[in-house]
Amino acid sequence: MIVGHLSATYGVQMYRPEHPWSVGLIDTDRIIADAEALKERGADWVVVSLHWGNQYQVSTTSRQHSIADTLTASDAIDMIVGHHAHVLQAVEHVNGKLVAY
Repeated sequence: MIVGHLSATYGVQMYRPEHPWSVGLIDTDRIIADAEALKERGADWVVVSLHWGNQYQVSTTSRQHSIADTLTASDAIDMIVGHHAHVLQAVEHVNGKLVAY
């Protein structure tokens, strides 16, 4: 099995990248296009890692849910793994796909 992996973040803090391509910001259209490209190149499964959510809050945000709904609606994305909150957040199925916020 070939697994494709994409990652993106909600933003950057102190670090300002020299090149815009060096940090992938969360852009659902771009993430879906990149996932489709991975599938076309032979990936059987595509996992998207997202740096999102509010730190130290176990509850997920409406923005997280909106992004998850948009991304999992694509046939090119099979799973989302979130990080950033530093606490456990929900794990649920969205559009039949696993999302670990």
